[in-house]
Amino acid sequence: MGNPWRGEVTLVIDGEAQVLKLTLGALAELEEALEEGSLVDLVARFEAAIVPGKTRVLSVSHVLTTTGVQLPIKQLSAMAHRHNVSVVVDGAQAPGGIAVNVTDLGCDVYATSAHKWMLAPK
Repeated sequence: MGNPWRGEVTLVIDGEAQVLKLTLGALAELEEALEEGSLVDLVARFEAAIVPGKTRVLSVSHVLTTTGVQLPIKQLSAMAHRHNVSVVVDGAQAPGGIAVNVTDLGCDVYATSAHKWMLAPK
């Protein structure tokens, strides 16, 4: 069957969980390491990586499980939407740990799991 988006571009960050990158079959990936002082620069790096007419999805975690860094979802969403790119956010590590207002974040999809920081059963 292969990748249904063959020739299309999905953007992720190098700190994402490997399973996300494999599931998406990420055809383009930002390889630069995320640094604490480069969160504003991160939006610009994602914007520079967009391939007009080919980038369909920007997929990021709200809080990186590997480092605990909180990504600027509101800014990433605004930038992506200027380029007609959908934003999918993995919120597994955020609700219960930080305040989350999905409407304010402006993303297209926000997925979470209540068993982590909200202490719900699995």
